[in-house]
Amino acid sequence: MIDDVLITQSALPFTTMLGNQNLTIFKKLIEYGGFSNDFDNLENITYFAPNDEAFERSDQGKYWMQMLDESPQKLKNNEKLKRFLEYHVVSPMIKTRD
Repeated sequence: MIDDVLITQSALPFTTMLGNQNLTIFKKLIEYGGFSNDFDNLENITYFAPNDEAFERSDQGKYWMQMLDESPQKLKNNEKLKRFLEYHVVSPMIKTRD
């Protein structure tokens, strides 16, 4: 009898993995911006998601943390936020011979 299906980390949506790895600020920014589907549907890419400590140590990170606290409604479909989040996504290198 099968009680449950075990899902590997790599099969989980990106936003779920962020929560599992305690990358809460990055996850909140994606969710509040309304970009969850955009990021969950990307394939064959690498994410360099900053951890919460990195947000606390950088000026950019502090800015986005302040926006989360003071004006989360301004994050919805925010193009500046989307560019910031996409900066942490890298497509695989494709060589000319491929």
